[in-house]
Amino acid sequence: MNSIASLKKANVITKGSDDSTLRIMKHIRRAGALSRVELAQATGMAKGSITEIVGRLVVQGLLEEHISLPSGRGRPRVSLRIIEDAAYVVGLSPAGNDTLSADIIDLNGNRLFSSQYGIGGLDVATFADHAVAAIESAIVQSGIERERIRHAGIILPGQVDRNAGVILWLPHSGWHPPAAVGPHIGQAIGIPVTIDNRATVVARAEHWFGLGDWLDDFTCIALLERGMGGARYRNGHLQTGVNGSNSEIAHVKVAFEQGRPCFCGASGCLGAYASVGGIIRQWLRGGGEAEAPIGSRDFSALVDLARSGDGVALALFRSAGRALGTAIASHINEADPGHVLIVAAEPELEAMIAPAFHEAVGEHMLTTLVDKTHIEFRTIAEGDFWKGAASLALEQLYRQL
Repeated sequence: MNSIASLKKANVITKGSDDSTLRIMKHIRRAGALSRVELAQATGMAKGSITEIVGRLVVQGLLEEHISLPSGRGRPRVSLRIIEDAAYVVGLSPAGNDTLSADIIDLNGNRLFSSQYGIGGLDVATFADHAVAAIESAIVQSGIERERIRHAGIILPGQVDRNAGVILWLPHSGWHPPAAVGPHIGQAIGIPVTIDNRATVVARAEHWFGLGDWLDDFTCIALLERGMGGARYRNGHLQTGVNGSNSEIAHVKVAFEQGRPCFCGASGCLGAYASVGGIIRQWLRGGGEAEAPIGSRDFSALVDLARSGDGVALALFRSAGRALGTAIASHINEADPGHVLIVAAEPELEAMIAPAFHEAVGEHMLTTLVDKTHIEFRTIAEGDFWKGAASLALEQLYRQL
């Protein structure tokens, strides 16, 4: 793989200074069809700016005008709609069992094609080559012309610099030098690439594909199969740090004196207490198996023990709930997100930690915010991952139109 210095700007889309086109496209997609007047009301943008951007998108063949005649008196209504097959994006995300899911999505967010590509293990040294092969295979199988695929969104576990397309840390590879996989993949496939981590997947899926009203302001805490992460939307934009990283809430400290060790090298991290991996690791340590692999015990077995009244299992889930509740209460006090969505890959996790979680939130959250903050639990849906990758790619494409 080439050096980061020579690759970091190639085929990587960084943050733009003007998101006007992104805002317009998102609002039209959300509503299905909007008039120019309705767009101005929804976005708060000047009518002149709306007219200029919409005119350009119509000329480019990305939006179409639909004229409907009134039933009585009045002027015809001109609505703007996205032309779905005007462009496409590709999303790539881990699908479990050492496979990658490659999905082709149209300009409106509909999945048109999906394929699974076996990789035999997720490793930073080989990921870029596997990603290229998976994307190339999906494009060929889908029958969609390559030139009509305008962006690729790639989701990874671990920590990434989204702006530069660099993997900073991949769990399966341990600690390793930063790897510029985004530019490498982009050069190989000839399509601009943006990478992000899995903790943003559910947040993006909720914002772009949620069944209820779109959430423009919320925090999402993702309790994944083993680890955890966070993401925050503010005014319809996913917040990203100055250095391109998303929230690493797993490494917020919830214990200081003799805190549990974390894989990051520190101790007392939230992930060591509240993540599935952290709970199981502590269980194994208590059984004298400090170095045993995570997979040596099944999560459901620990749940069964807790439900049978086992004191050790109950204490582990209680400490998990207390730690997560304390961290989220602190986040609410500091950021006032209004809505906190907690999603879990393990459906039983919520029930096991809920009593201690709500107890801790009640103790630590400011009373002035209690009635103004909605906290919601749900289980990660199977479609969240491809939707999150699709949203990442569509966001970048919309921004660049």
